[in-house]
Amino acid sequence: MQATNSRAFSFTITDHGEAAVFQLSGPPSLEGAAELRKAFWECLHDDGKRVLILDLSRVPSLGPSVVSLFISTKNVVDKHRGRLVLAGLNRAGRALLEETHLHDYFEHADTLDEVLTAL
Repeated sequence: MQATNSRAFSFTITDHGEAAVFQLSGPPSLEGAAELRKAFWECLHDDGKRVLILDLSRVPSLGPSVVSLFISTKNVVDKHRGRLVLAGLNRAGRALLEETHLHDYFEHADTLDEVLTAL
């Protein structure tokens, strides 16, 4: 669909019917979070996607701006009876979600393939 690069952070979007897969790579920046917010909005409102899948297997760590973006995006997705799924979180990402009590808030899977198979 599209690709963007904000310094070392980048993402690509792949269309999977009613789902969009965001393959993120590199450490997210504040600038990158702003670009992601715009892309999420376009997928949900312009393209009519109901499921956003975030492949985080190439993201070394999650910063506060990205976690905040994920929370606000999930709130919007939930209002539209859609899904936001985090896939491929590394150990540090899983620990952050557990420490902030967000582990049960987000739908997540070990791998992108696991999510795509379950669609």
